[in-house]
Amino acid sequence: MDWAKSLPAKKVIICDNLSSHLNVSVIELCECHNIQFVFIPSSSTHITQPLDVAFFAPLKKVWRAILLKYKMENPNQTTLNKNHFPKLLHSLVDQVEIYSSKNIKSGFRETGIYPFNPREVLKRVPEYQEDVASYGIDNALLTT
Repeated sequence: MDWAKSLPAKKVIICDNLSSHLNVSVIELCECHNIQFVFIPSSSTHITQPLDVAFFAPLKKVWRAILLKYKMENPNQTTLNKNHFPKLLHSLVDQVEIYSSKNIKSGFRETGIYPFNPREVLKRVPEYQEDVASYGIDNALLTT
């Protein structure tokens, strides 16, 4: 917490609602250092958590593409051969630019945290469309 002592202004920690991330001693320590918690709403990290948006989502997308390519090149393999894993992992690291601060900064921008812009989050929320026909209840009752 030495870094927190050197910053006189109020500090913010953005956190998901996982209970293991928070306990009484952590809360007391943060209060002593003028640190406030802001919690991301439950089940929304895919649109509100900077690392999920700018790092983990692209990472998963690239990893799936790498695995698909591996499966196409090795059609008789039902599992990933452990001898191939390091090469595939290296390819993942190269493609995702894990160490790029640009990716991390874009996560804060895309989630509207910094610069503060709630509209960024709203742009990521899928539109709600209720399709009554998809329930199939009406048709099921009519045909029985």
